Amino acid sequence: MNIEFLYEFVRELFEGKEGSHDYEHVLRVVRNSKIIALKEGADPIVCEMLALVHDYGDKKLGHNLQKLSLVGLLIRAGVEADKADWYSREVALMSFSASNGQAGPQSLEGRVVQDADRLDAIGAIGIARCFAYGGHKGRSLRDSLKHFDEKLLLLEGLFNTVTGKNMAQIRHHRLQEFYQNMQEEL
Repeated sequence: MNIEFLYEFVRELFEGKEGSHDYEHVLRVVRNSKIIALKEGADPIVCEMLALVHDYGDKKLGHNLQKLSLVGLLIRAGVEADKADWYSREVALMSFSASNGQAGPQSLEGRVVQDADRLDAIGAIGIARCFAYGGHKGRSLRDSLKHFDEKLLLLEGLFNTVTGKNMAQIRHHRLQEFYQNMQEEL
């Protein structure tokens, strides 16, 4: 398996993307996945691989990449075909919308990465990402703030792992405090 190939591919794939869904987001998800994996007993290499490709094909990124494309990419990176298909299935269940806000991935590693991705959606980083994406889409501050009610404030109760839940508590508090301040000032 050539994980360096995947890092390079993903870096190029996300190059020039708007700030809420960029390569730095992927790296934060990788980092938090490793932290959670070590505390939860998940395979950190599998988590790293899933984290690298967790947004592969996300429509918000404008990629028209299909499931088979992800499988093909993983095979090019030296992953066996059956494992590449497994990674692709886990990634397909990872997003908030794909899982309707529920825990979607079947494996511990998938749930770890889902937690790491959700951590990046809350707290100070999550707030910055929300408004960066809203600005990218031409949304007003008030319209961007609606995303807090629709998704961000709901995430705290959707974490899969004990470690993820613990990490989310502090970030959720920051999110709530900011939201209340914004509502007051608006």
